[in-house]
Amino acid sequence: MLKREKLDLIAGRMKARGILIKDLAQMIGRERNYVSVHLKNPLTFTLGEIYTICEALDIEDERISEFFPREVK
Repeated sequence: MLKREKLDLIAGRMKARGILIKDLAQMIGRERNYVSVHLKNPLTFTLGEIYTICEALDIEDERISEFFPREVK
């Protein structure tokens, strides 16, 4: 799956739950710009940030790799 498709998956979850970029930023203790930039390449989030984002977006543990794969091919 391409990087754009991963972004679309994450953006779809955010929209469905009414979560904005600024909300995610607050949840992980970062600036809005940081989240915006990192959403374009989700692998650049820290593991702790990924877990927090997954919790906020109701992404089950077994599906984390669908949203945040080891590497984008």
